[in-house]
Amino acid sequence: MTELTEVKNKSRKALKMKNKEKIFIGVIILVSVIIALFLSPLASKQPDGLERAAQDFGFAEKAGNFFNINFIMADYVFPGIKSSYWQTAISGFFGVLVILVLFAVIFGIIFLLGKYKKGKSSPVSDDNNDIFKYKKH
Repeated sequence: MTELTEVKNKSRKALKMKNKEKIFIGVIILVSVIIALFLSPLASKQPDGLERAAQDFGFAEKAGNFFNINFIMADYVFPGIKSSYWQTAISGFFGVLVILVLFAVIFGIIFLLGKYKKGKSSPVSDDNNDIFKYKKH
């Protein structure tokens, strides 16, 4: 096998791995959405540990909206929907959606910065150092 053929085979394997990774990420997103829509409404209606401690020690009433912002889904209640099951389900879905968008933005920034940094200082751009040019033996 020539060196060029080996490089082509390795790049094909790398592309297949990337496709497997894409499928894996898609499955994780799908599972997250399913959990948010169908399992989040089954969570306990009792307060969590921090909220319970605030109630027990009497400072829960003092809690307020520090920034004076009207939140769309305060207490996991989505306005305009009558069913508490679907209010919680849709709130969970939007929670997953927000996390996915934040992840995509952060990943995109890191990817672009890496690409920019790589393009700025890469010795590969020099014709003499190009790793994709092979001499025939």
